Amino acid sequence: MGYAQTSPSDTASRLTDQPSGTCYIFEDGRLMRFVGCRGTFTPDGKSARPGYGTFNMTGIYAGRVDAPIPANLVIAGHSAPVLVQGAGVSPSASLNRKATTISTWSVDPGSQIENIDDPNTPYGFGSGQIVDRKKMLKIDPLATLVANRDTIADIGNGVQMPGVLRHGSQTGNRWALVMPSTQPVMLDNAMRGKLRSDDVTLQVRSIGKDGYVRDSDGYLVFY
Repeated sequence: MGYAQTSPSDTASRLTDQPSGTCYIFEDGRLMRFVGCRGTFTPDGKSARPGYGTFNMTGIYAGRVDAPIPANLVIAGHSAPVLVQGAGVSPSASLNRKATTISTWSVDPGSQIENIDDPNTPYGFGSGQIVDRKKMLKIDPLATLVANRDTIADIGNGVQMPGVLRHGSQTGNRWALVMPSTQPVMLDNAMRGKLRSDDVTLQVRSIGKDGYVRDSDGYLVFY
């Protein structure tokens, strides 16, 4: 799914849909600055463990100066929430509103950054633009009877279903990855120890190309 030039169609809408950030890196008394940063976020995790996110940013180098590390840094004083139901009443991992026995999960954003040549800038190119987006959810549920889950039939029929991954149960220290519309597109047979499992790839769908009508897109919730 494309973004730039046609989605959104004008610069103001694109800035709203693709806000850029500034990145400061402090290292041994020096500060490196990057502006107009855009990139991709790839989350993944395992059962009964915290989730992780990998950020790959592309920006414009804005110089290096001498600067000490800020003294007012705020460091979290709590443990990271894990993917486990605990005392909650809802399953921590569910697909099509059914509890799903998974070991690992990951979301590939399928995004690419295009650096636009622009001579009217100090370095000859402007901030990167996100030009592709095709998010794919990968999970490895244990195999089950066809009556419980028939992924091959779902692929053939283009069935769409919601998926939810919920980390933690303590208010203020929990987050969830909510995907209102996913569609299975690939199934590979696998083994988890001595048990048969399914490596399932699902495309995270959206009803619209722009942020204003992307209500069905996957999103992170902190609560």
